[in-house]
Amino acid sequence: MAKIFLLVISVALLTSCDFVKGFKEGVKMGKKIVENADRVVNGYGEEVETYLTRFERDTFILDQQTIDYTFTCDGEPKTKTIQPSLIVTFIKHGTLMLDIKGWDCTLIHVDPVSMFGIDYSKMPKADIVLVTHEHGDHMDTVAISAISDEETRFYSNERVAEITGVSKALKEGQIETSNTLNIIPVAAYNTTEGHMDFHPKGRDNGYVLEICRDPMAVGEKRYFRIYIAGDTEPIEEMKSLGDIDIAFIPVNQPYTMTAEQAIEAIEMIKPKVVYPYHYGETDLAPIVEHFKENGDIEVRIRQMQ
Repeated sequence: MAKIFLLVISVALLTSCDFVKGFKEGVKMGKKIVENADRVVNGYGEEVETYLTRFERDTFILDQQTIDYTFTCDGEPKTKTIQPSLIVTFIKHGTLMLDIKGWDCTLIHVDPVSMFGIDYSKMPKADIVLVTHEHGDHMDTVAISAISDEETRFYSNERVAEITGVSKALKEGQIETSNTLNIIPVAAYNTTEGHMDFHPKGRDNGYVLEICRDPMAVGEKRYFRIYIAGDTEPIEEMKSLGDIDIAFIPVNQPYTMTAEQAIEAIEMIKPKVVYPYHYGETDLAPIVEHFKENGDIEVRIRQMQ
């Protein structure tokens, strides 16, 4: 069992050469630490937790080692033992929420949009917002604003950064990294003749997320890896994604893949678990049937029309 002791006053206060700057950064960091710890111990609050019950959710255990979260606020110690985990909330279409509870606590909203009847004023605030591209079923500035605060980090492709003026553009090969989470933008584009204008090569992003299982681990055991394909067809770049634990694959021709193309993409990526998403009225039965006898790849269907 590991222990994390969370203090309101950050060490940044003590180590900064600029005392005033260090104080401000220390208070800001301390506030975030307390918020994260409170989220682990108490959840999101009754209204938000009730709203989240309308969505399907899957939990993945990141590490068998438990963690004791202990923090002091107003002189009252609070402790909770947790199993490091990732909770995936399936919102709709291409919209996901990833809740990481482990060595760090990070809430990620992927392509948040209100068009499917989602009230983002009732959703948890984002630590990170990821947007794959600017189409209205993937980017919604009203939804993004509702789940953002001054500490939210917003990443996207270049076009979304130009439109919003607030996101940080990530290009293929440019990694946003920390001790507990790496965000790796990857290619996403159409390849079928007549469809390439929908998602031209070099414009949109998919993402590989690497969640740290254990800061002391090395090699492939260090990270739990997620592939969020965005709007794409099977592309050569999928062959070099590396080990993928869970993958989200779009199945919605003419804009993304046919069921047969999805099978091709899955066989290139070889994830442990795959979720077809963004699938509209596409018949997913061929995908399920194809991998039924493959014990290495599990296909899970969720309400992601």
